[in-house]
Amino acid sequence: MASSTATPPALLEATRNSTVAWQDDLQALFDDAKERFPDVVWELHGDENAASNGAEEVWGHKAVVYARAPPTFQARYFQFRPPPATSPGPYSSSPPAQSALSLTLGGELNGISRSPSPFRVASPAPSTSNGALLRLPTMINPTLFSKELEYLYTGKGFGEAFEFLFDTSEVREDGDAEEARIDKLRKDLVFMWRSRLYSDVKIALTGTFSSSNHENTTAVFSSHRFILVSRSPYFRTQLQQWGVKQAPGEPLTLNLPSPPFTPASLHFTLGFIYTGTLVFSHRTFDLDTSFHIMRSAAYLALDTLYDEIQARIVQEMMHGLFHAFLEFSEYESITGGKWGTGGCKQLARCLECEER
Repeated sequence: MASSTATPPALLEATRNSTVAWQDDLQALFDDAKERFPDVVWELHGDENAASNGAEEVWGHKAVVYARAPPTFQARYFQFRPPPATSPGPYSSSPPAQSALSLTLGGELNGISRSPSPFRVASPAPSTSNGALLRLPTMINPTLFSKELEYLYTGKGFGEAFEFLFDTSEVREDGDAEEARIDKLRKDLVFMWRSRLYSDVKIALTGTFSSSNHENTTAVFSSHRFILVSRSPYFRTQLQQWGVKQAPGEPLTLNLPSPPFTPASLHFTLGFIYTGTLVFSHRTFDLDTSFHIMRSAAYLALDTLYDEIQARIVQEMMHGLFHAFLEFSEYESITGGKWGTGGCKQLARCLECEER
């Protein structure tokens, strides 16, 4: 059992815990970026005279900047032209990349809008493809720059005085700035994951995933090492402590067992790793996939995911059994007294309960 508490939390508490843990992990990612597979470092000089005295280094990840930074930030601190892209390897499902991927002053890549979209092309190559760390010297106050970059990673710590740089005027007008920033951060990170922006690791499952086809098939998911090590103790051990051998010319691939993993459960598990919630897309999951997600969470030592999916199973899928998670008065209030202490009273006529 991977539950993080002696008494399983109810859904509201579980989702809140998931968000808090996700925010803490992203803060730790920003604070310790140098130790978590960075592929870009800014050499910051406060003024021209400071250049001769050395520069302060701030480490980061190209994928975060591409997915999150507005045109103002990109134009000031992230203008470069990557080397020509190579042809996609046998593991790539993305179209051949364009060579002219330098960031324009309009904040677009190759004329494609930077707004999160599942139809946007992938990055030209994995961030570690050429083994080179991108260094970008710039003349800016290190403290100011660090605060701006921290905002990209965490959605907080920036301050209203500079929010205009990040196109958030509509957030201030709406009044609920905190919720809007979290929602925007989640959407950007989903975009980063799905578009494979500078993805540098693949996760493979091999097994029989279809009841009509009994042959083994392999499902492959793209991801980012810096996200995996920041969010999962299992992946942190795999990638940082044990190390993973990589065949020359082949992408770095992690293999996970099936069971407990299925393509559906890994999709939702990875989405949770990136966003801190299971509600990150319009896709839904049934009871069978829910139990696979629970087992996946236990395997990856994701306590908050385990607690959240357990609460969703009990409260959303088991028709009233969630009274075990709540005070009886609260349970009665939510159900309107219709289900009693034993759950749904309509068992003979409830097709959902009958099926489950």
